Amino acid sequence: GDPIGYQNSRVVELIDRARRTWIPEEEDRIYAELMEIFRADLPVTMLYPYVGVSVTHRRLRGLSSPWRSDPVLHMEELWLEEEPVASSKQRRPEGM
Repeated sequence: GDPIGYQNSRVVELIDRARRTWIPEEEDRIYAELMEIFRADLPVTMLYPYVGVSVTHRRLRGLSSPWRSDPVLHMEELWLEEEPVASSKQRRPEGM
């Protein structure tokens, strides 16, 4: 039932045992054995880059690519640039 097609009956057995045990030391032994099997089998190797898209307002400052390109992860390093206030001389009268 694995979506990537990995099949190993020993892994299935160990995962079932890990789910049933309440003893931390036993769980540690099970996961240590699982890791040895995974090291030998290498069931998954991720070979694709993660691509994420962020859309932000032009006033948001502090983002840089690629180090601080995600505003959610770097919120404490960001700030909003003040918008210039238009003077009454620069404003167009309504209806024009």
